[in-house]
Order: sequence, then C-alpha cells, then structure tokens
Amino acid sequence: MSFIVGDFERASAAGSKLVEKAKEVLLSIVAPDNISRAVVEKLFRKALRVGAWSSLKPEQKALILALRKWRGGVRSRNLLEVVKRIFLEVELFTFRGRALLYGVAIAIKNGVNVAKDVLNNTGYILATGIMYLNNPPMLRVYG
Repeated sequence: MSFIVGDFERASAAGSKLVEKAKEVLLSIVAPDNISRAVVEKLFRKALRVGAWSSLKPEQKALILALRKWRGGVRSRNLLEVVKRIFLEVELFTFRGRALLYGVAIAIKNGVNVAKDVLNNTGYILATGIMYLNNPPMLRVYG
C-alpha cells in the first residue's frame, strides 16, 4: 500500500477514516481550549494572512466577525467545537498545519494511535510531516 499526496487529498474529499482520525487528533493538538476575543482576533488575522479567509464559508466568516465584536469568551460547547473546526481549517492552510496533518496521518498509519505519548509529542509529528512534505512529489510514497 502506498501513501501518496494525491491519494490523501482524494481520501480527504471522500471522507476517509484515516483523514478524519488525523483531523480529530490534530484538532486536539492545534486548537486552543479557551476561545477568547483575543484568540478570535488572532484567528481572523491569520485567516487573512494565509489566504484562508477567501475559502471559508460565509457562515464561518460571519461567525468569526461576530465573535470579534463579542466582549466575552465562548462558553457554549457547540459553539466552541464550531470555532475549533474553523481554527483547524485556517491552520491547514499553513505549511505547519499541513505538516502536522501528514505527520499525524503517518503516525496513525504506522500504528501509533495507541501510543498517546507519540501523538502528543508535537515536535515528532511536525518533524515527520516536514520530512514527508520535503520529499519531491514523485518520491512521496509512504507505506
């Protein structure tokens, strides 16, 4: 079995279990636990900076703009999950986000999903993802 970037992107579009599991683990790594006005402001600025703002859905944009004006933090669990998902989408536009996603997917594919210490080691996951993304596209076969 091979692990190719094109296959990963197609699996992501189809909703593969590996991609969904990798995104769930990445969500716990990248997204902050407490969403305050300052965090939403950083999210907004990062989305503009990396170009993710244009690809967000209008509902997501409206939510971010409304939360920027809100003085308090986010207390609702449902709203917190939605904002974390938006945070993940913005993070996946950066090289670091893609490297973390590929690193988590490689770790899961290698059977590391039971070893939580490896999945919580962001440095290892990031190094694995960067190593994978720095390979030429023809050599990005992992498996």
